Amino acid sequence: MFQGFTQQTIDFMWALRFNNEKRWFEAHKDEYKTVLEKPMHLLAREVFGGLGASRADPALHLHISRIYRDARRLRGEGPYKDHLWFTLRPQDEAWT
Repeated sequence: MFQGFTQQTIDFMWALRFNNEKRWFEAHKDEYKTVLEKPMHLLAREVFGGLGASRADPALHLHISRIYRDARRLRGEGPYKDHLWFTLRPQDEAWT
């Protein structure tokens, strides 16, 4: 069950913003998984479950973003995003 994001999540995101490099992130990867990735997945799955149950057509697709930026589009920014997001969209057979 999603319990909300904590002060540790905010502290981690601020630290990542000022230390956006692979060496720092690898040293803090377990913290990332605990304070950000896991809660984000719990939130997304709860929203997905709630919306899926309320729809007549339950065919929704859940997508949760990754922390890694696209290396082709860094433009001087670090390799990690300073935000995460998720989307819910109807299944589309033509989306391949």
